[in-house]
Amino acid sequence: MRLLFASHSAELAGAELCLVTLVQTATARGHTGVVSVPRNGPLVGLLGQYKSSFRVVITPVRPWMGRRFLGPVAFIRLVQALAGLFTFRRLLKNEHFDLVVVNTAVIPAPLLAAKAAGIRSLLIVRESLMTNPTLRCALPRRLVRWLLFRWATKVITNSDYISRQFSHLSRMIYPELSNEHFVRSPCRPHPLVASPLRAVMLGTLSFEKGQTDAVRALAKVRDMGVTIHLDIYGHGSKREVERLHRAILRLGLHELVTIHPPTSNPKRAFERADVSIVCSRNEAFGMVTAESVLSGTPVVGYDRGGTSEILGYGGGVLVAPEPASLAKALVDLDKDRNSLARLAADCEGSAIRRLLVGSPDRVLDFVESVPGIRSS
Repeated sequence: MRLLFASHSAELAGAELCLVTLVQTATARGHTGVVSVPRNGPLVGLLGQYKSSFRVVITPVRPWMGRRFLGPVAFIRLVQALAGLFTFRRLLKNEHFDLVVVNTAVIPAPLLAAKAAGIRSLLIVRESLMTNPTLRCALPRRLVRWLLFRWATKVITNSDYISRQFSHLSRMIYPELSNEHFVRSPCRPHPLVASPLRAVMLGTLSFEKGQTDAVRALAKVRDMGVTIHLDIYGHGSKREVERLHRAILRLGLHELVTIHPPTSNPKRAFERADVSIVCSRNEAFGMVTAESVLSGTPVVGYDRGGTSEILGYGGGVLVAPEPASLAKALVDLDKDRNSLARLAADCEGSAIRRLLVGSPDRVLDFVESVPGIRSS
């Protein structure tokens, strides 16, 4: 088949890394096509290894949902997002595609263009459409959900949590992790009782991801007489980065908390840590949670959204979404290293490993089964 994959971002967050895995799998199956990205960025470079099968094109596109989409701004952004229809219409007119695969629910233009051109489309919903406060839109959320359902030929949701939110007919398939995450981690030594624990946190630096909550929790941990080091990996807006730095300095944690750029090797970052922290309140699935468990590193996570779903299979501790509860869980693990070792063993036996294996192939199987398209 000839496929068009549409991305809303050129960064390398969870959704974009899933897209890379899909392109890799599609290439292995002999499919060809185009990947559209809104601008140049790290994603373009990573996709370059598949350029013999999938060409990358820069296709400016605007989201219709975002954190600051309030009042008149929201309507302006909505118009800009819908205007992207014409850009994608030109792309569809110049190329022959059997199917358009849209990697997110936040850009309506490629779905609309496919609908207008009579080309079938597959939407992959990777967002908490109904509960995430950072996904604001000029339209009511229920209308957004209904429009997405009407415009897309088929819909995949990436967790049971999102399936319940989307409510319309869809197929749930867990996200597409690359094979490197399923390589069994070597047995790591039990953390010495006398040595401070090392925690890690991966993800976009933002209010929703909760890095500031983790920093506040670490201050409470210190006040309880326990030392834990925290490495934070991720990128964010200048405003978010400055806010996080101010919190670290204000709480006197500059010797305990280190902020790093995004890592190209998350598995290695997890394996260097004793525990990972997830403070998202509306995670659709939680790639970093799953990657941490697959790496053998237990997770202390907020009992919300996809984090609850993943850790329900084992490999971590769920806590109330507040710094105090997070701090208590970390202190308990520091004082009981045997419990930490048992959680690490639970990671190895977690059923999420079995449920995630082969996910890219399940997505491509679904792609190839969409009625009305030819398979080659």
